[in-house]
Order: sequence, then C-alpha cells, then structure tokens
Amino acid sequence: MTTTTIELTESQFGILHSLAKKTGKTENQLAAEVLSKFIDQNTEPARSEWLAAVNAAAGIWEDRDDLSEF
Repeated sequence: MTTTTIELTESQFGILHSLAKKTGKTENQLAAEVLSKFIDQNTEPARSEWLAAVNAAAGIWEDRDDLSEF
C-alpha cells in the first residue's frame, strides 16, 4: 500500500467522517473504495462496460440452426 494526502472541503470531511461512523469503516477505507469504483468506471475498458457486454452477448447464437452441434 502507498500513502497519499488529499485535500477535502470541510463539508466533504464532515460527510466522510459521518459515513465512517455509520458504516464502521475508516475514512481511509471509504476513500479507497470510492477511488476504486471511480477507476473501474473510467479505465479502458471500464469493468462495468465489459461485464455488460459479456452479459449482452450470452446466448446470442442460441437459436441458430445453421451451426453443427459440438
């Protein structure tokens, strides 16, 4: 793990602190979770987009009768 420092507004810090108390997680854990989700959604290909494409493709040849069976 690597340590870094981020700057938050007072409001952001207050909300983060409240969420940490509510969830039983540390502020660091919550920040790491949010950053991981942001990275997943904004990297090529985004994991969520890849998963949606795989799910959409499932069974696309199901009704074809021009292919021999394996």
